[in-house]
Order: sequence, then C-alpha cells, then structure tokens
Amino acid sequence: MLKERYEKWTKEFMESWKELDWKRTLETLDKNVEYYENPIDKPCANFEEVTNLWNVVADNQKDINYRFNIVAFNEDTCIINWQMME
Repeated sequence: MLKERYEKWTKEFMESWKELDWKRTLETLDKNVEYYENPIDKPCANFEEVTNLWNVVADNQKDINYRFNIVAFNEDTCIINWQMME
C-alpha cells in the first residue's frame, strides 16, 4: 500500500513536470521538503530552495520523457531513481 502511494505521487510529480506545469509540480511537494537533484550536490533544504531551482527549468527543458523506479521507502522517505530518456 505504501509503495503504491509513492508510485502514484511520483507519476503525478513527473507528469506535471513533463507538462511544464510548475505550479502543479510544486503542489505535489510537502512544505518541509528536502529535494536532491542528484546524490552528489547539496540538496534543496526547503520549499523555497526547490522553487528557486525550478524557476529556470521551463526555459531549458522540453519534450520531457522519463522512466523511474522506487529504490527504497519508509513512512517518511522515498528514494526514486528516475532517468530522462531520449
């Protein structure tokens, strides 16, 4: 049940991103989000930092196609590996 909840959330997140609907994408996030763009860089520590990160995305992304898999999860955290596809 918990995995299905995360799968549903991820699909909503990624579909809103694909449609470049940033308002809808941001609405999928908790205000206390910690968002990792990748595992190496410092994460966005709050909602405002995520918003700032994504302010330029619509300018430099289009034709977004992706796939994802849920790597690990618990009640509070979900680790998702997603890849942009050509």
